[in-house]
Amino acid sequence: MWRNLYDLAKRLLNISENLQQNRADIKEIQEELRLLGTAVQQLHHEIQSVRQELQYVVTSERQERKTEILQIENAILRSGARLPHKTSDEE
Repeated sequence: MWRNLYDLAKRLLNISENLQQNRADIKEIQEELRLLGTAVQQLHHEIQSVRQELQYVVTSERQERKTEILQIENAILRSGARLPHKTSDEE
């Protein structure tokens, strides 16, 4: 009987220690998850920033190409030469 009581107390102590370790592990995982969430938010903001910058560059480049085409067309017209017909890609 004392042996059974001793084994039960020993198991109860092990369960209690495991419970404390599990609680500590859970707190650590929660902190890691919080940090990961913060990192994901920062990454999202960086991606948005890069996307906006890329869109600005694309728009600027597109406008610059249109301006250069118009300048070339003006130079050709001033020289008296005829312009080729525009294709649907150039419009």
